[in-house]
This record gives sequence, C-alpha cells and structure tokens, in this order.
Amino acid sequence: MSSPVSSALRKLPKAAPPPLPNDGNSESPSLKRMSSFSSRLSNLPAPPPPEDSPRVPPKPTSARDSPSLPPKPSAPPKPGAPPKPGAPPKPGAPPKPGAPPKPSDVEKPRPAPLPRPTLPARPMSTMNAPQLPGAKPQRHVFTRRRTTINHQQEASPEEDLDVEVVVVGTYPFDEPDTPANIRFEEGTENSPRPVVNAGSLVKLVERLTYDKYPDTKLVNAFLLTYRSFTTPSQLFDLLQSRWNIPEPSSNLDEWVQKTQTPIRLRVFNVFKTWVQTYFRDFAADDTLYNRLIDFVKTTMMKSTLTTAAESLIKYAEQGKAGEGLTFTQTVIATPPKPITPKVDSPSFLDVNPTEFARQLTLLEHDAYRAINPWEFLKQRWAKKKDQAPNILYMIQFSNQVSNWLVGEVVKVVDLRQRTLVLKQVIEVAEKCRELNNYNAIMELLACLDSSPVYRLRQSWAGLSRSTMKTYESLKELMSPNNGFKNLRAALRTADPPAVPYLGVFLTDLTFIEEGNSDVLHGTKLINFDKRRKIATVIQEIRQRQHIPYNLCPVTSVQDLILNSKPLEEEVAYKLSVQNEQKLKSPAALKAEKEALKAAAVNKKRLGITGEDDEFAGMPLEGLDDYPFAVEDSPENIQLSKDGQIKGATLAKLIERITPKHSPDPGFLSAVLMTYPTFTTSSALLELLRSRFHVPLLANAPPEMKKEYNSKRVVPIQIRIFNAVKTWIEKFGYHVVHDGELKEELLQFVDYAVSQNRLLARTGESIRQKIQDIPEVETDPYPTLRTSNEESSEEVGDFLDFPPQQIANHFTALDEIICNRIQPSELVSKAWLNEAQAPSMVANEHLGLEIQQWVGTEIVNQPDPQKQAQVVSHVVDIAQALFDMNSFNAAYHMLAMLKSLSAPLKLVWTTIPRKQQQFEAMSHLPKRNARRCLQDWAVITPPAIPAFEVFKKKLCAIEDSGPDFLDNEGQLINFSKRQGVADLIRSMLDYRMASYSVEQDAAFQKYLNTASIMDLKSVKAKALENLKDPKFSLACASVGSSTKIRSGSSSSGPTTTEVSADSIKEALMDLFTEESFQQLLCDQVQEQMGISEAMHDLRVELQEQVVLLGCRCGTTSVARGRQVAHEIIARKLLASPSDVTDWIEVDHEGVVYGWPDEEVHLNLLHKGTTTFLVQVDVHMDEDDVASFERIASLYQNSNPTSSSADVRRVLITGTITESARAAAIKGNVEILLLASL
Repeated sequence: MSSPVSSALRKLPKAAPPPLPNDGNSESPSLKRMSSFSSRLSNLPAPPPPEDSPRVPPKPTSARDSPSLPPKPSAPPKPGAPPKPGAPPKPGAPPKPGAPPKPSDVEKPRPAPLPRPTLPARPMSTMNAPQLPGAKPQRHVFTRRRTTINHQQEASPEEDLDVEVVVVGTYPFDEPDTPANIRFEEGTENSPRPVVNAGSLVKLVERLTYDKYPDTKLVNAFLLTYRSFTTPSQLFDLLQSRWNIPEPSSNLDEWVQKTQTPIRLRVFNVFKTWVQTYFRDFAADDTLYNRLIDFVKTTMMKSTLTTAAESLIKYAEQGKAGEGLTFTQTVIATPPKPITPKVDSPSFLDVNPTEFARQLTLLEHDAYRAINPWEFLKQRWAKKKDQAPNILYMIQFSNQVSNWLVGEVVKVVDLRQRTLVLKQVIEVAEKCRELNNYNAIMELLACLDSSPVYRLRQSWAGLSRSTMKTYESLKELMSPNNGFKNLRAALRTADPPAVPYLGVFLTDLTFIEEGNSDVLHGTKLINFDKRRKIATVIQEIRQRQHIPYNLCPVTSVQDLILNSKPLEEEVAYKLSVQNEQKLKSPAALKAEKEALKAAAVNKKRLGITGEDDEFAGMPLEGLDDYPFAVEDSPENIQLSKDGQIKGATLAKLIERITPKHSPDPGFLSAVLMTYPTFTTSSALLELLRSRFHVPLLANAPPEMKKEYNSKRVVPIQIRIFNAVKTWIEKFGYHVVHDGELKEELLQFVDYAVSQNRLLARTGESIRQKIQDIPEVETDPYPTLRTSNEESSEEVGDFLDFPPQQIANHFTALDEIICNRIQPSELVSKAWLNEAQAPSMVANEHLGLEIQQWVGTEIVNQPDPQKQAQVVSHVVDIAQALFDMNSFNAAYHMLAMLKSLSAPLKLVWTTIPRKQQQFEAMSHLPKRNARRCLQDWAVITPPAIPAFEVFKKKLCAIEDSGPDFLDNEGQLINFSKRQGVADLIRSMLDYRMASYSVEQDAAFQKYLNTASIMDLKSVKAKALENLKDPKFSLACASVGSSTKIRSGSSSSGPTTTEVSADSIKEALMDLFTEESFQQLLCDQVQEQMGISEAMHDLRVELQEQVVLLGCRCGTTSVARGRQVAHEIIARKLLASPSDVTDWIEVDHEGVVYGWPDEEVHLNLLHKGTTTFLVQVDVHMDEDDVASFERIASLYQNSNPTSSSADVRRVLITGTITESARAAAIKGNVEILLLASL
C-alpha cells in the first residue's frame, strides 16, 4: 500500500482548501507537506489499480516514474523524499463534487509490518517503573547514553569516499599554508583566528591541532562530518603522526614549550572529544578501539601528559561499558502514573489518548536516538540506504502507524463510532504536541489527510467545534509554508525531551548537499564550509537525542502499535466508500429537507416535541395545558454552532434538563445554580410539576400505551425526580429559608409517588433529604484578631515566627470561610450585599485585615535594614502559601507589597533575590485572571483560590451581555449563565479535599497584641519614612558611610549597601554615555573632598562606577576590563600588564546552560601560582556558581595546570550571605572593595 505520506506529490487543484471536506470524494489538501516521511522506500513500479476501482486511471508513466531510469536533476523528488527547500508544494483543494480523487504519480506497495526494533535500552529504566502509592520520589539522574552500534550494518559506511592518500610513516604537516592547500573565509585571513573555508585533509587535521590556539568549533564540525571525506582509520593515523612531531636541531627547550606541548595538548583534546562525544566510531570498530588504547599506553603515557592520558583511557573504558559522560541532568521526578487499558489486548479506542501518545512517543524517541550522525552524510538515507538503517526504520515506522490508523478509521461501519475514532486520532496528536513529539503529529495528520479518511464528510461533521479547532491548529503548526516556519519556531522554544519531525532536517541536509560541492571548484580541497553547515544541522538533531522521557512503558499499548497491520490503500479506499457513501445530489437533499419539514409540522400538530418519532402518528391527550408541546424555533431556543444553548425560554430549559435520554449533569447543575437570576423557586417547581404530566396516547391499544409509557413517560418522570434530588442535595440553600417551598416539594414528591410506584424508593430518599436540609451556620466568621485584650505573656516578634507556621495559620482561617461560601453568593455580584453573601463579605474583611497588618509591620520598622528583613519574611510567607495552593491569603499579602512598591523601591534593591521571587508571584495581585485560572486548572485539591481573581472574572462574564436576548424578557441568555456556572463549579472543586492544618495559638496571641493601622495610615507612614535621613536616597550619604576593608565581612543589608543600590538605580536610569559617568565621578569627588584619608575610597568608588556602567550596558566592555585589570593588580600586588583575559566558547553549555556562549575569566600568573579572578560591584549565589563553572572549564581545558597551583578569587563591592557561604564551601577567596 502506498502510504498517505508517499502520496504527497500528487497534483491538487490550486484553490485553497475549505476547513472541512466539501465532497464525499474530496482529497486531502495537506498531503503534500508529508513528502519527507517516506524517503524513497522502494524502487518497484506502482501496481495497476483494480479493475473495479472508482478512481480515474493513472497517468501514463513518464521517464521520472520509471524505476529503471535515473531522475533528471530538475525533476521533482520521488514520493517520500524530503521536499527541496524553497519550493514547498502549493496548497490544494478537494476536487469538484462527484470527481474521484487522483492517485499518486507513482504508487508503491507498502512494506510489511515492522518487527519490534533492536534498540538500546531506554535510559533510567528504574525511573520508568511505577512507584507504589505514598512512596518517596526517587532521585533520578538523566544521563546521555551512547546507543549500541550494529557492526554488521555499519561496518563500511565510507565505501563511496574518494579518500585523500597520506603516506603513513612520514610527517606531512611541515608544508606551509598556501592557497593550494588551505583557504580561509573572506575577511578573516589576517585575523588572529581565521575561519577555515576549505583545505586538504592534512591541513584540516593540522588546524584541529594548531599550536597557536584551540578551535573547538572546528573540532566538533570535523568529527561530525569527517566520514564524508575520510575514514576513522585515516584520521587516527594523522593524529598519531601529528603527535610524533619531529624534534628540531636547536632551541629544543623553547620548541618543547611553544610548539610540541601545545600541539600534543590539541591532539589530546581532539581524542578526548572524539571519545567522549562521538564514541560510536570506536564502538563500531574494535580494531580502532584497540589502536587507541595501545597508542595512549605506549606513547601518551610516556609524555608529560600522563594524567591526561589516564583520563582518556578512563573515558574510553566507560564508553565501551556504555556509561555516558558528556551530559547529566539531575532532577527529582516521579513519572506520571500510566493509564493502563482495562483489557489485556486493547484496540485503538480502548487506549486513553494521553497514554497512547506517551507510548508512541517512547517508541519513536527510541528510534530517533538510535540514529548515528554519519547516517545524515551524503544523503545516505536516499542513496545508500544500507548505510542509514535507523533513519529508514524511523520513516517506515511512521508510515506504518499512519497507514494503520487509516484502516482503524475506515473499517468502522457505525457513523458515530467512526467519528469517535477520528476524534481519538486528533486527541492523540494534541497530546503528542504536549509531549513535543512533532514526528508523531505529522504521521497522525498524514492519516487524517489521506484520501480514504479525508473524504468522510459525514464523520468529520460529527466532530465538535473545539476538536476541529485543535485539528486546524495542528495543521498550522506542521504547515510546510516558509520552510516549516511554525514548526521550527516551536522546536526552538520546546523544552527537552522532544522528537522533532525528521523531514525538516533531511530537507535542510538535502539542500546543503545539492547546493554545495564536496570540493572547491577547480581544486581538490575539501569544502569544509559545506561540512560546517551540515554539522550545524546534525548538532541540532543530536542535542535532542540524549534527554529521555520520564514515562512508564505499557507493554500492551506498545505491542498494539508495533504489531499493527496497515491496510493497502486501495482496500482502505474501498472500505471508506462502502461505509460512507458520497453525499446526495442537491435535488435529493432538497426533497429530503421538504419531507422532514412536513413531518415536523405533523409532529407539532400531534404534540410530539421531537423526542420520539416512533409514536408520530398517534394522537395525544392533554396537550392544551402542556407547555412542552411547542416545537423548537428561534423564538424559544437558540443554539450555537457546536450545539450549546445560547438562549432559551424557561420551558425549554426545563425540557432540556429532563429529557427522555440521559441528561447532561453539567447543564443541569448550571440551570439549578443560576435559576434565581431569571425565575423563582416556585415557578421552577411549577414547571417541573407540569413536565411530570406527560401527555398520554389517546385511543391506542393497551400494548401500545404500555410501550409508550415505558419508553417516554417513565424516563421523563425519572429525570424530573433526579433534577429535584440534585436541587435539594447541592443547592438546598435556596430552600432552607422558605418553609412554604419545603411543603410544596414534599407534596409534589408524595403525589408523584402515588402516580408512579416505580418512584417510591427515590421519593423516600428525596423526602428525607428535604427534611434533613441543614440550617445555615450562624457561628461567627474568623477574623485576624480574636481579642483586643493585652497579654501579660511574652508574645515575641513577627520575625520570630517561621513562614510556614504563619502560612498554616492563615490557611486554616481561609479554609473555614471558603467552606461556608455558597454558589448563590457568587451569582449576579451578590457579594456586594452582605445579607446575600455573608461568607464572601467575611472573606473580604479578613483580606483587608491581612493587608493592614502586613503594611503596618513594614512601615513601622526603624530603618531600611529592618524593613528589608520584614519584606523578605512576608515574601517567604507568600511563597509558603503558594506552595500549599493557599492563594487567597497570599493575594492580600502580595497586594500590600505591590501597593507599597514606590516607598519600598530602595528596600527592594537590597534584597534582589526576594524581589525576583515577588515578581514571579506578581500575576496574582495584578488579578491576571487568565494566567491564574490556567495555573489553578492543573493543581490538585486541597486549594483555596484568590476570590478577588474569581470576582474579577465573574464580573467580566456578568457584564459580557444582557440577561435576556429578546425585548420581552422571555429568551434567557444562558451562555452567560453557563459561563458563570462553569467558573463557580471550578472554584468549588477545590473543596473536595481538606487541609490538615490548624490555627496557631502562639501566633494568634501575637496578632491580638500587634499594632494594626488602616490602609490610609499605612501609606501616609510609608511616605513619611522617605523623608527620614535614614531612608534618603542622596548620594552624599556615601561619604559618611563606614569603609569596609578587604577581607572584612558584613551581614545583611547595611546603610552602606543601601546607598550603593541607590546609586546603581540612578545609573540605570540616567547613564547613556561615558561622559555622564565621568560627570557623576567628579560630583562624588567634590562631595567627598580630596583629603588623603579618603583617597583609596574615592579611587575604588570611581572604579565601581565604571564597572556598574559596564554591567548596565552603558560602558564599553574594553573599558570595563581595563578597570578590572587595575583592581586585580592593586588587590593582588601585581602590575596591570600581568593580568590577561581568558576567553573561551562554551560549546557544551556547562556554564550558563546553553551552548556556544562566550565566557570570560581574568588570569594573573605570579611565579608558579595562577590566579583565576572575577570582578564585579555585587555578587550573589548565582554569580559565585557561574564563576566556579567558568574556572572549572578553564582547568579542564588546561589539564597541565595543577589544582594546588591555582587560586580562585572574587573581588566585589558587596556580596550576599548565601553567596559568601557558597564561595567558602568552594574554596573561593573573597576580597571586598570599599563599599558604596
């Protein structure tokens, strides 16, 4: 069977496709984008279509269709080959009604179902094992694993190479650089580090091991692509020859130091990178591995690089054992609990979409990470298929899954069931998007866009609007327009793990291979610029291969996928036509519509509402007083496109909550929750009574009456009883104050039971519930203070109480109020009236008290240092509340901090980490309803939402439209009520579980005695504090600050640090050029005077101003480094000329987490000691951690430097306590500048 993917190049009409198929034989408009899946799986000619095929005969074969003739260079790619960049297929549209779909230009038979692949074990198998309930989460280490190589398949991937011959035993690296053996990129020839554009094999290896400087980018690009122009054995020979550089006849010591040692270091680093990152070359060739071990032991070990040689042997042995060294990521994570099918051998519909997506992702990620880098070279997946087995396997696996799902859809006879299968495929694709499995999304879209599935118009029409919206968004994501622009953007922002769509990379590689020659024109120089571009693509592929998914395998689901049997395309198409005939002609549809209209008129005359066609010809009794005999019309009910009720009369709403068939519980709850906004309880009960008297058949045989009673009357009466039961159980607060309504309900229940004895048991239950409706609680609501009496006991200070203790106390208070809130308090802004919403008003009062208390605690502090401690404590309390999902109290605390943002601007600068923590939670006091509701939708109860956020969202819904959609006030706007009910229901769901916390007696005593001001007084006090000299932002206070000598320590934010941060804030606002910085320096000098006693402080102040400008981006980097060198020289008693810069590109991303970032370090060599130094005006814990990683990167890049001879030093103006502790722990010395 030719897969839906392989049919990608068939010609389609140029018109844009409609959102849904418009004809029974419509062909998919998006098949063309799938062409990169199949990659020319077979060279067999297409089989002729069956004689009875409903399709048009295939076009006459052309030269490009013949498997015996090579395609012309300008011909389109074969089906399945990756599309060439820049020429995406034009979007098409389904053919005209009645026209059968066209076949592929080349139809190829479908390969046999694939066996389970022999793949390397998935990393961290213990992680994938489900844990017992209550088990402590395990600490897992995700480790980059090297996949096992199949020696037989990949023994000679270089057989098609034109390898440059190098004579073994000679030293080929003495030849000088000339245009005949090496070329550099234009503009870089005379730079200190020219970029290699092309060169001979010898010159490329020479540049890999260049004695003047290292080039890690060149090394990585070379090792990824060298198999396209040489062999591993040839490369090993050249590196070995490079190591054995001949000795000169004179100046031996200088030559060893400046030439031999750097070259051997570079050779070692190339071997190290080769072994650590690309060990598959050695795993596939035991001879090469043995040569490496022998060379290291017999040659390297006898040089000065003994330690480095030992480490290389260790890396090789660990690689042979399968232990990864190049990447580790430590997380504490428990995999999600698998959703196991209820049957042992499940079908596609038996599997939950989420779990199906997980298992498909695990299988595809296994296949993806098994692909070797050399399979991407020289288009081996298309030209040398035996040399790219893993790429071919992944393409075939994708086609198999896609074609199997086509069969799963078309073989279903029942229309509703077929629509369910379609919906399941779309839901699986959406779950794959959540898992970042873009390859699976493409294969699932290939199924949906195949001709047999795409033509199923009636099945597609059964999908909901939201499902179709999901489908359209997936198509937009995977659209090939603009070179897969949307998909590439998603890949860039997707957090690993991920399975990218392989066709995108194969397209890029095809473009590079065909657009660039292997050698420079007119020469035999290797075109390394082409290899560098190829290496960039392969590196992007590799970086997503090594991070595993934290998922548990489910064998039954994986077996279902791996053992799937796809249908042949012709068979699938026949089944599609057989199970869903093409649509009727317009004339037939018109006639059918007229017949249905006539039947509806007859039903209306007979009093039948559309629920039962079976009794359409039978007359009914008692229609005159039955308000539910009216046919649906725009005057009494309006529906949205997805079938939801937009507006309806009260009778139509009652009719919908008491249908003959199973009702919608959500809709029933929405009506009962919001009915006080459009009717009364008595009117609702009266309509339920009327609905109970279902009209009976007149003049019908007893057997017919009995059948009508069992199929229509009894089901409706049962629905009415269930509605009353729900009313009493969940919304009994409407009844509790109305004794007359209680009595009427009891009378109705008794009457209903007397009319239908089948309702006796339910009736007794309802009667009991009516009598047991609990009275409204009259206990007082909790407040911040329980007493205003003075206590003789020592109650302590606010800072004495741990944040978690305070968070538990406020959570206990909020939970009491939250559990007493009734849904009626949230409808129609009832919280504006205390009588209607006492619990909501109590919650508002408690929140106001929390804000007043927090504000008072902050502004009553005597100095900025104390204020900073209190603000930090409040942020910690809010964070503890966040961690408990107790958002209501957190909202009020953060709201108070937000309202004091201007007066606390100075304080925040002294606690930057707390400010960042506050900003991370700031969406809550901003009442960002969309962000909050999205975050809360995934939390697990118990939880207490911030009611102010819900009130804002409820107000927006209430104000979104009128209460009624007509001028008479009959057509209720139920879309608005449904939105209100859904939001209230989501809020009440958080009460399904309770907190195990209690109010804290000790903290309550403190609150009872604490001073609390109103909000107006709090803000006035905050503004008054700003006028106090202790809180002043004036720069003149610097001169009176205490000087901190080098090596002294400081704890907490001081007045000195406050002034420094104020200057920092001013500089960030004012600095635009260096002249302005000099002006500020002059001003400070003038204020401080030029006395000899202040000289050192003045100098260091000027230096810190320059460094601060560099940090803010207003000073040149060169100027900043110059000042840093001067500071280092003065602090470490050296000359500025002795300080040098070490600049390196962090290719692996070990410092900042992302690759190819440039890192910088100051070096000072004094005797045998090397100082690694970093200088900045302020350092926190993150700065210390980054410095330690940079220092480690330097020492790893210079293995000859002994750890005993290296000292790590930080020079800074201010440093946090946590940073100081981290530095001490890491043996990092700290030298303090004069503090600002």
